[in-house]
This record gives sequence, structure tokens and C-alpha cells, in this order.
Amino acid sequence: MYRHADMAQRGLGDVPEDLLVVAVDDRRCALRTRDVVEVQPIVLVDALPSAPAVVEGVIDLRGHVVAVVSLRRRFGLADRLAHPGDRLVIVDVRSRRVALHVDGAVELRTVRPEEVEPAPPDEAAAYAVGVARLSDGLVVIHDLAAFLASDEAVALDSALALRSGLP
Repeated sequence: MYRHADMAQRGLGDVPEDLLVVAVDDRRCALRTRDVVEVQPIVLVDALPSAPAVVEGVIDLRGHVVAVVSLRRRFGLADRLAHPGDRLVIVDVRSRRVALHVDGAVELRTVRPEEVEPAPPDEAAAYAVGVARLSDGLVVIHDLAAFLASDEAVALDSALALRSGLP
């Protein structure tokens, strides 16, 4: 189990946490709802040349250009054509609004601190703040700030600037 200091450092506290459980391929993973703005059905994603590999492209979200990050690509899974059940989870992370392309939004769940354990030490742990033990199985809770690395954020900014014609 997490010690209280470890939980606070990883962004999990002493109070229950609301999670949005999403599907990516055959995995279920969770995002903290405090980072989620909204969930939208999938729309046409425009290409964004020179963007980092995890970025599928951009969408127009009520007049704002928003980058679409593929969780399939982030997790090293094969791309697939969009399905009608796919969703874009609009999130605010590190002063940036992005859309996370997921295969589906499954449910909202609340977890108590004692239901959360450390993520296993593997490459996926870089994106995780913990693992929730739910009645129907384990769900990895992801750290949205880790989904777009600093160098990827810089490359995304450059690609967006090129798209808008800025120097």
C-alpha cells in the first residue's frame, strides 16, 4: 500500500477519488475526473504534420484548435480505424487542453485511498499514479501530466505554430 507521503507525492490523497474509467484496446484504465473537462464522441481528426508520434492530429473544439493524443500510440498499441463508440476525453493538463482518443468511456467510479496500490515497476508505471482494486478487477490510474513528455510538448507547440503560420 502507499504510505500517506507517497500518495500525496503521486497526487492521491486521504479522501476518495473520482475516476473516469476508459477502454483502450483490451485494457481498462482510469483518469482522475478533476482533470477531465468533458467527453465527446469521436470526430474527424485533421492531420498535424511535424507533431510528435503520439499526436493523431487536431480537432476544432468550439473554435479552439485542440491536439488529439492517441492512448493507443502512447501505450505502444497498433492504430485502428475510428469506431462509432470511440470517445475524445477532453482534459486540461499542464496549462494545455488536449483530447485523449480512447476506445470508449466505460464508467465513473469512486475509489477510497485504501483501494489504491502502487503501480508495478514497468514501463507503463511512468504514466501511472497507482492501481485501483475494484470489485470487477484492477484499473491503472494514469497521470495525465506524464502522457505528453516535455520534448513532445515542445514539438507539439512547434507543429501548432507551423499550422497557424506563426514563426
